[in-house]
Amino acid sequence: MIKLFFIAFLFLMSLFPYAQAQHEWQLIRTVPQKAFDAWDVDPMGKVIFARRDVLTKLDTSFNVEFTQSLKSFGNVTKIDARHALKSLIFSEDQQAIAFIDNTLTMHKGLKDLTAIDVSYGTTASYSAQSSRYWVFDGDNSKLVLIDELKSRPQVLENLAGLVGAPEIHEILEIENTLFLLDKTKGIYLFDIYGSFIDFIPVENVIGMHYTDNFLFYLTEKDLNRMNLRNRRIRTFVLPEENVNSFKVLGSYVFLKTSQHLKKYELR
Repeated sequence: MIKLFFIAFLFLMSLFPYAQAQHEWQLIRTVPQKAFDAWDVDPMGKVIFARRDVLTKLDTSFNVEFTQSLKSFGNVTKIDARHALKSLIFSEDQQAIAFIDNTLTMHKGLKDLTAIDVSYGTTASYSAQSSRYWVFDGDNSKLVLIDELKSRPQVLENLAGLVGAPEIHEILEIENTLFLLDKTKGIYLFDIYGSFIDFIPVENVIGMHYTDNFLFYLTEKDLNRMNLRNRRIRTFVLPEENVNSFKVLGSYVFLKTSQHLKKYELR
């Protein structure tokens, strides 16, 4: 009898983590969406997304707040809205960067990447300061830091030679550290002067995000949160299938699939 009770107890305990994981996600908002090319969440929790050359901004209830056509800019392939008053947009087709305000109005015109000796930019990202931004030159495997307050950019040359020809899909600069994502190999860490710091080997990563000393990275079925102080990882089973990108803002996680954009609270 005692043996049967013990076996039943172990069985129930094995189910508990799964049940607990299911209750860590609380759905807050959802909106159907057709495929769009780029998106981000600003510090106020408002979503900005691009479908070809049209930008749309949703308020925190996922209602449309602003829409803006940018035919002169071309298709938007990257949005970085980390700075509250000015968001960065990047067009790989046009090899250009521009900045938009809270109403999605473009300011100061286009920044032509060929004018700063970028052969072919594949992605771009804000620095910690709103006057600076990074561009990855895929043809030359170099990172270029453009500072609008300086006449010349800072260049980190020969990333291929340093770390074995990575294909950089995302750039994050946090607290003077660069996080460079190669989706097939993992995440490379550099200081902002180009010195290699570390490598986090993670295969088949869909995207990454950093907040409060936690590095989040998305895989096919899980959202993983790594504490960078001790490298401990907590894995959250995704509440949705076919998630292709995500954003984190405080305790909120935004998940995008081919059918919906959803806002969850992760507890």
